Amino acid sequence: MYMEEFGGRVRMIRKSKRLSQEELAKLSGYESRSTINKIESGNRDVPLSKVEDIAKALCVTPACLMGWDAPVLNNGENVHIAKSSLCGNFETRYGQKAVELLRSFDKLNLNGKNKLLEQAEDLTQLPKYTDKGNGQNSESSLVA
Repeated sequence: MYMEEFGGRVRMIRKSKRLSQEELAKLSGYESRSTINKIESGNRDVPLSKVEDIAKALCVTPACLMGWDAPVLNNGENVHIAKSSLCGNFETRYGQKAVELLRSFDKLNLNGKNKLLEQAEDLTQLPKYTDKGNGQNSESSLVA
């Protein structure tokens, strides 16, 4: 029963991040997709070291995967993962604006998320909005 719950959390978070089983396997150090499938089905015990690897690959805490902390709430279309379960250095690496962007993204339904991703892709094609353009997109130059 416990491994099924763990596997269900892995599956739900993996799908919310639009990762395939194969991609998660590679990111967490497994050689094949079938191992992730067995984990998600509750048919494989996972050593603590691999729980940590899977958590890191999914950008959540091991406690989140184990069901001890940072609950994962499924409200139908989107999955919200509490701030404490974001990759530890995300804000340090990308800045507060990126965290705000993720929070806004998390509030959108599937259609809204797809639209935002389309618009973001369009913006990356315009030099004016990229590092290749005017170079004015550093965290220090963002408007608060």
